[in-house]
Amino acid sequence: MLNYYKKVIDVLDKHLIVGLPTETVYGLGIYYDDEIAYKKLVELKKRDFKKPIAIMVREKYELEKHFIISENAKKIIDNFLPGPLTILLPIRGEYPYQCHLGTNVVGIRIPKDKKLQRLLARIKKPLQVTSFNLSNDKPSTSYKDALKVFGSNDGVEIILKGNCKSKIPTTVIDLTSDNIKIIREGEISKEDILEVLK
Repeated sequence: MLNYYKKVIDVLDKHLIVGLPTETVYGLGIYYDDEIAYKKLVELKKRDFKKPIAIMVREKYELEKHFIISENAKKIIDNFLPGPLTILLPIRGEYPYQCHLGTNVVGIRIPKDKKLQRLLARIKKPLQVTSFNLSNDKPSTSYKDALKVFGSNDGVEIILKGNCKSKIPTTVIDLTSDNIKIIREGEISKEDILEVLK
């Protein structure tokens, strides 16, 4: 298992891209502060450079240290994270530009998958993770699907084997103000969210 983590870290340290399964869909990951890898990732996906990519953090990441968290945001975090949810929060102070692209708002994901949590703990820094696909195409939901999209020849140095449980992209919620907005509905429904905010 140590070799598994070392291999992933070696790839990330070389400014390269890792394909990894989450509990929702397969993702493409890089260090959250790696400008070289970020450019490679955006070009690989043919993604709009003006569209930020969310970060994935471990369960004990100090959110309050880096982001402004309202009472409603705290309720959402306490009830749904870790889990299949991406939350948008305003930054507190400095944060890598590639994570917000001047908006001062970052998308944050805390996965529930234990293997992913152990990987994030070993890496000791967040990953920027986006879906494993060309922009506007359907996300890959299995190792077999991922191999059909990108490989080492395309720029993804390693693709980790694993299973995606729900196969549905995360629910995305804008928590930048008291007026909470649901950007995308996934496994966590609008009704689930409204129930917590009552």
